[in-house]
Amino acid sequence: MRFIHFLLFFISFTLEVRVKANPDLNLHEISSEKVIFLKGFVHLQNEKLQQIDTVYGTLYVDHADVWLITKDDKITIRSISGKVNVQARDGQKITLDNGFQVTLGAVTEEGKSWLEIPRPIDLEDHLKFWKNDFKGSKEEFKNQAAAFKENWKRAVELSAQIYQKNANRHLASIAEEEEQKKERARVEIIKKNTIRKTFYQKVFER
Repeated sequence: MRFIHFLLFFISFTLEVRVKANPDLNLHEISSEKVIFLKGFVHLQNEKLQQIDTVYGTLYVDHADVWLITKDDKITIRSISGKVNVQARDGQKITLDNGFQVTLGAVTEEGKSWLEIPRPIDLEDHLKFWKNDFKGSKEEFKNQAAAFKENWKRAVELSAQIYQKNANRHLASIAEEEEQKKERARVEIIKKNTIRKTFYQKVFER
């Protein structure tokens, strides 16, 4: 039991990891650049860290501030700062922008990993986790939370822009499909008229 306590302390010290007391936490250090996270929740801040392996996929990070939270056999990844690239078990890859979160799950019967579309971090839920985990003063938390909210607002605006861009692309696709239908109908009419004209010439103009 003493060894387990020492191991958790050593990991926290070496990785500069903020970890809330959690009996379900399962975090293993492979090196200063790589850790394995299985369950619980953890806040990782470490400039040297490059890879985080999980049950459902791998995170490739660079100077990242990232939260990992497991719930209902899925893991939610929250990117606060730095670069966070997520690769699911089936090979799907996404880049997680700062202020966004994504939930990753097991490979389905169809052979596809459960991977939701990235969205802005759940602000209320995140602040709850963060407040319980925060080691500084109330004033420090208030100031850092205010800064985070500004970044979160930018993430919401970016999400709206992406949604609008996708919506415009979808509408353009529908419009293009309609134009293609009209063009096919026009070509079909020309073909029919040509056939009629050819038939008329053969029958009546010989």
